[in-house]
Amino acid sequence: MTSARLTGIPNGGSTFHRWILDPATGKATDEPLDNLVTEFPSINDAHTGRVNRYSYAVAFPGAGLSGYSTIKFDTATGGRQLLHHGEDRMPGEAVFAPAAGGTAEGTYRGGIPGSSPDAVGRRVLFTGTDTLRVADGQLIEYWANADSLYFVQQLGMEKVPPLD
Repeated sequence: MTSARLTGIPNGGSTFHRWILDPATGKATDEPLDNLVTEFPSINDAHTGRVNRYSYAVAFPGAGLSGYSTIKFDTATGGRQLLHHGEDRMPGEAVFAPAAGGTAEGTYRGGIPGSSPDAVGRRVLFTGTDTLRVADGQLIEYWANADSLYFVQQLGMEKVPPLD
């Protein structure tokens, strides 16, 4: 029995491209961004549907790489950062976890009773922490802790409305 080495060079694969789709004209533009062979890149799910700058993927050996790496593409500058994982190690798809003290930012679209009509369209920050406890592969408990007062103050309110 033989074992495959993780440092083998793939026979083929995809390279990083940007596709720009113009729904008005039906035109698609393909722009090559990098020559490394990678898996399909991912973004931080918190940025889905918004313009984002960075994409992450596993880069395969070849095009100057001797082993597998995690790559961070900067789509604004064309730059890249590589994290090499060492011999006989292969990274998996990127998973994102919020940094301690992290915040979420968005545009308020309305819907909270008591908020100022002038708040619609305002950029707001939201801070909070979700804590999950998993045992035997099952979600056992979930706790949410958020700074709701700070959030509603950005909407012109003085107190958090009661939950119904």
